[in-house]
Amino acid sequence: MSDKSGWQTRAGVIALGIFLTIVMTYPTVTALMTAGRLGTSDGRYSIWNVGWVAHALTTNPLGLFDANIFYPASGTLAYSEPNVIGGALGVPTYLATGSPIAALNGAIALGTLLSFFFMWALVRRLTGSSVAGVLAAVTFTFSPFVSARTAHIQLYLVFVFPMVVHAFVRMVDGPSVLRGAWLGVTMAIAALTCGYYGLLLIALMGLLAAWWATWDLAYWRSLAVGAVVTAALVLPVVVPYMAIRAEAGAGGRGGVESRTYAASWRDYLTSGTDAHAVFSRRVAAGRPADRSVEVLFPGVVVLVVGVAGFVAAVRRGGRQRRWALSTAAVAGLGLWASFGPDAGLYTLIAQLPGMELLRAPARFGILVPFGLSIAGGYAVAQWTRHRTWVGVALVLLAAAELKSTWPLDQMPPLPAAYRLLAQLPPGPVIEYPFPYRRTDFHNHTKAMLHSAYHWRPIVNGYSDFTPDGFEEMAGPVNAFPDPSSFQLLRSLGVRYVVWRASEYNGEARAILEARFAPYGEHLRPLTRDGDVWLYEIVSWPEGAQP
Repeated sequence: MSDKSGWQTRAGVIALGIFLTIVMTYPTVTALMTAGRLGTSDGRYSIWNVGWVAHALTTNPLGLFDANIFYPASGTLAYSEPNVIGGALGVPTYLATGSPIAALNGAIALGTLLSFFFMWALVRRLTGSSVAGVLAAVTFTFSPFVSARTAHIQLYLVFVFPMVVHAFVRMVDGPSVLRGAWLGVTMAIAALTCGYYGLLLIALMGLLAAWWATWDLAYWRSLAVGAVVTAALVLPVVVPYMAIRAEAGAGGRGGVESRTYAASWRDYLTSGTDAHAVFSRRVAAGRPADRSVEVLFPGVVVLVVGVAGFVAAVRRGGRQRRWALSTAAVAGLGLWASFGPDAGLYTLIAQLPGMELLRAPARFGILVPFGLSIAGGYAVAQWTRHRTWVGVALVLLAAAELKSTWPLDQMPPLPAAYRLLAQLPPGPVIEYPFPYRRTDFHNHTKAMLHSAYHWRPIVNGYSDFTPDGFEEMAGPVNAFPDPSSFQLLRSLGVRYVVWRASEYNGEARAILEARFAPYGEHLRPLTRDGDVWLYEIVSWPEGAQP
């Protein structure tokens, strides 16, 4: 079991990964700057989030957490998951284009390629078969679980699983300080990529470390070095993140959520791929209305090959049996935990320090395609020893089965107001309509998406946590322009006001237009190009005291 391979093989795998990334995620790469999940609040949030992190890392890294939303609050990136690695992956395309959509799509494409490469490397090392590695890379990287996460960049970046486990396998094969340090680096990357995945991998590493424990001092020294490196890389980010959240009063949510987002047997028959559409619709027809829809079906090819691989490895014995059993344990425990508190295991895991943060048990389901893809490698390595065409056929079959239509929308031409804001003197912005009901707060992501083209601080905002006073301010501020709302905007320090006029119906638009007449001397129109209006507050009416 070795992962030695020439640069030609690695280059070929990377080339295949690039090709499959373009095809399987179409049109993510071909419409780099214009295609995104614009029709969902989570999709718009991810575009803004990755764009902000890429912008901050390339302009003012020390101001990373001071995102431009919820002005005048500070540290607002910490109100939700910061997605530091997602933003870092988006830096190349952001620098090349200046587009937040390109930053997100670049992060998706690069994360997909990393998942493909590390999964190939992991299974090749365990089985000695490059063909087995390619099939595992396809079945895991493009699994239905992953392709259903296009609106959540942190959940889409599953490359951390094969990356961390590959580092662990190398360390087990030859414990050393250097390999322990690399394991620590990969764990840090995982933690900064997705909090859920970071915690999952901590639990996974604990399980594997105990499974492969030896009396060899070098083994324990390597693990200790890994732990120190992880802490050294993660704590400088996590400590200020947690401090900001504590100061802002961001609290946890109740146990009801863990039941709402627990998996059911129907979820393990639910898939978004084109090939699975018929039976997925039938399964969905009987789903209770109060349960979330989770996509957890791993795929037919990986199920069959995974089970066959596990049986083959167990029969073969030795080190392969040991790895197959540990892989089966990982997949089995992930399956069990995904069913939430009522199944028992999740409740036990939640008692461990930090694990109470895993409030969506269904996300443990990622371990099922991960474990099956690894196990399948043992069968494919045996089947393709003298019949490479079998492996090629399985790869093509798996890719065809897992191809899904990505629900991306085309970004319309950017209105002149946002291009102009990027050139104007700095100043806080408020954008209307300003959603004021808590159930509508997610629509603030429209303003957040637009702000990613000028990066001026905005009063609008949406996150897991809302700062004090935001909800109370949201209603009255919608009366602008009138005396009380002028006073409110002055207290906030607002300089620019944007209206998306197309979102006001006929009567509401007429009322809005009528409000401007008494305040012409205080509001200077900068552009009313199309249905997006931009005004500057140049003075304050009498009585609008801060």
